[in-house]
Amino acid sequence: MPDLTESDYTLPSEQNSVWITVENLSVYVHKTDEGVVVDILPRGDEMSESIASTYAFWTEVPDDS
Repeated sequence: MPDLTESDYTLPSEQNSVWITVENLSVYVHKTDEGVVVDILPRGDEMSESIASTYAFWTEVPDDS
């Protein structure tokens, strides 16, 4: 795992996803060809359907950001 600075984390380019545990929730962040998807699931039941989800497209952000 890369060295963390405070609570910041940068997903390495060769890695496509990461799980993050927040209290009783599991947060799944994963890259797609078009952008990034974030799914939130009950901790311990990660194979169930997500209870919340959002996404953003690469094209929504200027290249110089």
